[in-house]
Amino acid sequence: MIDNCGDRYRYMSKGKCTDDGMWASGYLMEKYDGTYCIHTTGGVYEVDRYTICQCTGIRDKNDMLIYEGDICKTVVGITNNYVIIYENRIIRWNEYRWEGLNVDLKYNTSRSLEVIGNIYDNPELLPEGAE
Repeated sequence: MIDNCGDRYRYMSKGKCTDDGMWASGYLMEKYDGTYCIHTTGGVYEVDRYTICQCTGIRDKNDMLIYEGDICKTVVGITNNYVIIYENRIIRWNEYRWEGLNVDLKYNTSRSLEVIGNIYDNPELLPEGAE
């Protein structure tokens, strides 16, 4: 059984493919020429370095992995949209100007979050004031 803080997913990344703009998720590699690729079970895909997001290793209420840069909404209590920032096993979600709540993954409350988009594909979902 894998708990919601699944360390095996923490080392995954995702990025937008340079050839078709689709997302690839898997393991990040830097090539000798400085380009970045994501290695997946279906192949190796070159990705735009500015869209690379690290997986937090946790899942939302729909069992989707949550990545840095995802936009989530709360599904209990007050409904707001938050941007996910992930550093040192601390997940932060921010409502305004990239300042917000911090939650250590060992006290995971991700089942109260739902991924609704990301900062690259859905900037219209960003909280007001986030840049």
